This record gives sequence, structure tokens and C-alpha cells, in this order.
Amino acid sequence: MLRNPKLRSLQSRGASTSELTEILSKVPKIFGKDRSLSVYYDFVKEIIEADKSSKFEKLCHSLPQEGSKQGNKMRNVSVLRELGVPQERLFSLLTCQSNVVCGKEKFGESIKKVVKMGFDPTTSKFVQALKVVHEMSDKAVEERVNVYKRLGFGVEDVWAIFKKYPPVLTFTEEKITNNFETMKRCGLLEDEVRAVVKNFLQCICVSEQKIENSIETFLGLGFSREEFVMMVQRVSSCFGYSAESVKKKTEFLVKNMNWPLQAFVSNPQVFGLSMEKRIVPRCNVIKALMSKRLLGTKLPAMSSVLGLSSTFFRLFLLHFCSIVMYSLILHGRRLLELQKCRNFRFVVNPSAFSNFFSSAADLSLKDGRKGKTFTVSYLVDSLGLTTKLAESILKKVSFENKGNPDSVLKLLRSHGFTDSQISSIITAYPRLLVADAEKSVGPKLKFLQSRGASSSELTEILSKVPKIFGIKKDKAISVYYDFVKEIIEADKSNNYEKVFHSLPQEGSAQENKMRNVLVLRELGVPQRLLFHLLTSNFQPVCGKEKFQESLKKVLEMGFDPTTPNFVDALTVVYGFSEKTIEERFNVYKRLGFEVRDVWEMFKKWPITLKLSENMITRMFESLKKCGLLEDEVCTVLKKFPPCIGYSEHNITNTIETFLVIGFSRDEFLIMVKRFPPCIGYSAEAVKKKTEFLVKTMNWSLKAVVSNPAVIGYSLEKRTVPRCNVIKALVSKGLLGSELPKMSSVLVCTDEVFLNRFVRKHDDKELVAELMAIFTPGKEEKNR
Repeated sequence: MLRNPKLRSLQSRGASTSELTEILSKVPKIFGKDRSLSVYYDFVKEIIEADKSSKFEKLCHSLPQEGSKQGNKMRNVSVLRELGVPQERLFSLLTCQSNVVCGKEKFGESIKKVVKMGFDPTTSKFVQALKVVHEMSDKAVEERVNVYKRLGFGVEDVWAIFKKYPPVLTFTEEKITNNFETMKRCGLLEDEVRAVVKNFLQCICVSEQKIENSIETFLGLGFSREEFVMMVQRVSSCFGYSAESVKKKTEFLVKNMNWPLQAFVSNPQVFGLSMEKRIVPRCNVIKALMSKRLLGTKLPAMSSVLGLSSTFFRLFLLHFCSIVMYSLILHGRRLLELQKCRNFRFVVNPSAFSNFFSSAADLSLKDGRKGKTFTVSYLVDSLGLTTKLAESILKKVSFENKGNPDSVLKLLRSHGFTDSQISSIITAYPRLLVADAEKSVGPKLKFLQSRGASSSELTEILSKVPKIFGIKKDKAISVYYDFVKEIIEADKSNNYEKVFHSLPQEGSAQENKMRNVLVLRELGVPQRLLFHLLTSNFQPVCGKEKFQESLKKVLEMGFDPTTPNFVDALTVVYGFSEKTIEERFNVYKRLGFEVRDVWEMFKKWPITLKLSENMITRMFESLKKCGLLEDEVCTVLKKFPPCIGYSEHNITNTIETFLVIGFSRDEFLIMVKRFPPCIGYSAEAVKKKTEFLVKTMNWSLKAVVSNPAVIGYSLEKRTVPRCNVIKALVSKGLLGSELPKMSSVLVCTDEVFLNRFVRKHDDKELVAELMAIFTPGKEEKNR
């Protein structure tokens, strides 16, 4: 018997128990209604039923055409539902007093603007943007934009911030400027404050008092003001953490784990990690290992313990898959009993570490490895990709069964795509394999065909720009598809004038983007780079005057438009003021570089000037910690500027990998000085290549130290084919008893290698046999 009068009232109107429980559990605010109880209940019921059948037409037209604010609200909520706004946000609008959905003409105008701005109706940002546009006049919006401009933000910056966090335009000028000044008083420079705002948009709405409290909390825990500023520069959200959370995590990691405060300065992201889900479980593993004297006397670096799950698992679980670690898995078996089997190695199932990880984390690790192995095998077997390429694709997409990928491949083949085109598509846009063939990919192909695209045209364009598959709206697909088609046709005839003049001379960011992309194409920027710019949110090609100025500067600097460095340089010049670039030059000068050195590094790797002072100096110090002198660090960075972008954690892992394989620290330093890219290779690649060269070919580790470039060579395309030739010659007794030097086999062009070990033989049959060994599936070309 229902005692609540509202429940009795609804049941008396014919609502069944199952219907009642479903609707009220989804919109409990109905309990707060009195006179309008029936109206709300019926409308929510209709939304849920329409949601199940995807038929909103009846719902929309069943509402009165003219009427009260209540009627407008329901009609507007129906419109939002048809656009794809999720139920939970609809019900909130339906049961609140928001004016946004209570109007008529203004609602229609506002919704049109927000849709045109490109906001996704399925996200919370869509409703936030709708509120801003509805409540603020164009004049008020312009005034807010001017506030940010006076603080040094570009219009593009404000637009990008608004897209990420729409409420930024609702804050008063006083609040915005007060927060800006408060952050400056913390010790941040103006550029740094702007960077913080861009990275952590919500800091604009954090009160001045909260920012000051944040500083006091960190200072009270023993951090200096300079250290707090460094942490904010690295992780802007430090401003937003509660005092209780910061204290709790700091006390646990300092008092319980004995890490110094300095470790937080290097890893401020730990303040945002969950105590229960990450910090405590991982620290318990470290304590267990230390109690069994498996980690020596020194506590591991905080970054290696609390960083990526894959790194933690590799360093602290898989690394101890010996008998000693097995004793931990067996929960209590005595170490003494297991020491008898020290020569054995065990393959450990990650789910066995139940004492240290939650079951969810265990399953995630187990399923993750299963998915990775299956994904690589599938890409190699189904698409004929190389293992190396499949492993690189794995960083972007992973799946555990062939159901969905098979459906996508079958659909593409049925539309005339060749295996070669499909391989190109998946290589460039791997996420297509996990897209829904029936609901997403198929409808897009049908839509493009319905517009008159022939099968040959469709396959050519989509295989060149597969990201078109990722565009959601039909109108946007049409625009991109047509423009890419025109570029390809103009490319074939070298006639861009028609394409260029067919575009409007004035217009939106989208039209600017297309015009600018055409300008880049006429300069010689390759298609593959152009299409990426066209289908991304790359800011430099969305502007007009600033784009032209930046482009002129990059051309004057001498960058080649046919290379990726040209686009990278355009990014830097467009995004940074001359003052900021000068500041970056000064950072390098303080570290001992000459101006010409910095310029040469920028020419090799333009991102050099995009990195923060903090990141540059940390990288410099990390390399010094490895054992390199300052002059040697400068030499390494001049030879290979991209290593400036590596993290301290990345470098530490690389050193550990080389040491575990058997290289000494001094040998590692020699290799880095000779071949700096060593620092960036994955542990898996280094181990695989070194094991092949040492165990399979019997070259010494010293040979690898003398020729570190071999670690960068492709196993499939270079190392294995050449070594197979050497093994064949050794088996025939044609090389004597001594193995040739590694440098003579691997550190030379294909032409030199073939002349040295293959073509010199008089026996034509032997030459043909060796060539067959050298060239299976491999093009004979110089490297």
C-alpha cells in the first residue's frame, strides 16, 4: 500500500509499478512538483518512450503550438531531444527554472547559433554554451572577449577556451582580472598565467580566496613559494585541489613512504590521483617488495611508482617474475623453500597479484595485454601490415575480437575498396576498425553515394583522407569531401586558380581554413599534411591576417614547404609572440648554447622553441644526472633536438633497459654521445634488436656500443635480411671462421652490402640464392 499521496495519485491515473519506478528513478525531481505533477510525469514518460523507439515527431507535434511558459519548455526540450541531447540533461532542464528553455523566438535563435558554432549536442558543453548564448547579448560577449584581449589573449585563444569551457564568458570583468592578478602575485609571469588558464580553464572561476588558501596549504606543508609556482606551471589544476586532499596525499607519501617534498615538485600530477584506486595499492606493492629486500635500500622514484600503469607493472611486477616474486604470489610460502628453484623463470598471470591490485585493475592489465596481442596479430594477418607498423597502430586503437573489424573490412570491400586502399585507410585512421559498420560507416558511404559519387571517386578520396569517416554531420562531410575532391582534381591538373576563386573571400573560420589550405597546397605542402590540417582543429589555418604574416615569416626562414618541419614551424611562429620566442632563446643561452646553435636546432626540430623553460631545464638536468657533462649535453641536443621533449621518466626507463640487458652505465653514455636517438627507443625494441644481434648472430655487446645506430635500424627491412645472408655464407664455409664486423654488415647502404657479400661471387646460382634470401618482400634500395 503506497502511503505517499503523489505516488497514489500517479498510480490512480493508471501507472503500473514498473513504469512508476522507471520514470521516478530517472527524474526524481518530479517528487517536488505539486500542481504540475501530472504534466511533468506524462511528458517524461513520452520522452522515455520516444527514446526507446527513436520517434520524436509524435511527441513534438502533440504539444500545443501556442501557450504558457510550461508549454514552451516542453516543446523546446523536445527539440533538444531530437538534436541528440541525452536524457539526463533533458530532465534537468525540464524540472529546473532555467529561462533558456522557457522562451520561444530567442530559444530558436540561440540554438541555431550554438549548432553553428560546432558544439556537440551529446555533451554537457552544448547546454552550457546554449545558456551563455541565450543569456548574453552580442555586445556583452564582445565586452568579455575584450577583457581577455586586454590581458594578452588572442581572439583565437578566447574562442578555444570558450569551446572547452563555455562559462568563461559569463564571469565579470572584475572576477577575471582579479584572478589574473592573484595568479601573478603567486609569482607567475603573464605568459605563464595565460598558459595556466588555457590548461585549466576552471581556474578563472576559482575565487581569489581559494587561490590564496591553496598557496597557504602548500606553504604550510613545507613547500616554498617557488616550488608551488613550479607545480602550477606543470599541472595547472593544483589551484583547484582541496586543502584536505592535498594534506592527506602529502602526509601519506612523505610520512608513510618517505618520499621528499621535492618529489612532488617534479610530479605534481600525483595530487590529482585517487588515494584508494592508485596511490595506496601501488605503495603497498612497493612496501611488500622492500620488506622482502627486493628493491635494495633506495626507494624507487615517485614517477615510476605512480605514473603509467604499464610502466609500474613492467618495473615492479614483471621485473620480479623470478622465484622470489613467485613467493609473493603464493601468499606466504617461505622464501627459503623457493630458493632451491632459483634457475627457473615463471610466466606470471597479472591476476595473481590480487593482494596488491584491485580486481578491476588486474582485469584491465590482463585484458589490455590480450587486446594488444590480438590487435597486432589481426592487423598483420588481415591487412598484411608489418609487425612494426601494427605495433605503432596499437598506440591508437585496440580490440579483443574480430567481429567489429571484420564487419568494417567487409563493408569497405563491398564498396570497391582494394586491399591496398584499406591498408592505407587503417594505417592513417585506425579508429575506423572500432566504428560501427552498420550505424556509422555504412550510412556515411550511402550518403556520399547518394550525392552522385562514383565507386572509383569514393575509394580514391576516402583512401587519401580517411578522417572524413570520423566527421559526424552530413553537412560537414559534404563540405570536406567536396573540397578534398577539388584539391585532388586540381593536383592532377596543377590548376588551383579555379578552386581558390570558387571560395568566398570573406567568411567563417571554416572558409578561412579552406582558403589557407589551398595557399599551402600551391606552395607545395604535400597532400598527406594538407588533409590532416583540413580535418583537424589546427588553429594556424583558421585565421586570416595572422596566418598570412606567420606564413611569410616561415618562408623567409627558409623552411621547405614539402617537409613536416614547415608545418611545425608555422605552428610555433603563429602561436608565439616575438617576445616569447626571444625568452626561449635566452633559456637555451643560459644553458650554454650559442644563438646559432638554437637556430640550427629550431631548423631541425621547430618544436624546440615550443617547450617551456621548465621542461627544457629539467631535460638538461636529467641528461647531466645520467653522467653527461654540460658540453656533452649540448652536443647531444644539437645532434638530436627531439630528445629535449623526452620526460625524465622516459630517460630513466631507457637507462634501466640498457642496464638490464647488460650494458654498463659508461657504455650507455658512449652510445648516447654517438647516437642520441638511443634515448627515445622503446624498451621492447631495444631488447628485441639487441637479443637478435647478440644471441642469434653472436656479436658482442661491445660491437653494439661501437655501432649504436643499429638499434635504430628496422629488423624486418634491414637487419634480418642481411644477417640471413651472412648465416647462409657461414653455413657454406665462405666467410672463414670469424664473423664479419657488425659495421661492415649493417652500417652501410644496400648497394655496398650486396657488392661486399653477394655480387662478388662468380657462382651465378649462389648469387641468385643469396639475392632471394636478401629480397623476400623487400625492395632493393639504398638506405
